[in-house]
Amino acid sequence: MAKTNKVAKVYHRVIPEHDFLKYWRVVRYWAKAKYKLSQEDLELLMFLYNSPTFTIDDFNMFNGIMNWDPPRFKNLKRDGWIKKWRNANSKSKALYHLSYKGKKIVRSVYRKLLGEEHISEDRRRNPVFDKGQYCYTHTMYGRIMKYMNEEFKTVREYKEQYKEREL
Repeated sequence: MAKTNKVAKVYHRVIPEHDFLKYWRVVRYWAKAKYKLSQEDLELLMFLYNSPTFTIDDFNMFNGIMNWDPPRFKNLKRDGWIKKWRNANSKSKALYHLSYKGKKIVRSVYRKLLGEEHISEDRRRNPVFDKGQYCYTHTMYGRIMKYMNEEFKTVREYKEQYKEREL
């Protein structure tokens, strides 16, 4: 019987163009802990982020697929996430918009997901790292936040080196 040589298969890994949702769970946990928002509140802010103005009907359209929470709009308005842009009159409805505070948190979430901004590991800026509020879940998320920051730092350094080579 003749001996045949086996040729090893070569596998090529295609690196995905987009993977910014890789750390969505971690960034969401950070935002909820830091700003004391529910997941539904955060998702609503993200839904309304690109709308210059919206009515209560627009708000309720997306709110309808979430857990039933009648005072959600009032609470977001009371806490300063939503501001009234125009009062209602006989011909038009009241218009609202995300406040600076609301836009700032959504912008920060996007920047963290894209790796443009790191999650602070300082206990004064991030309640996840506060030793006074010890919780096993905080510890585990803290580890992955550190890992995420290191990964994004490595990627940024690699991109900078690559740009220097092109010049």
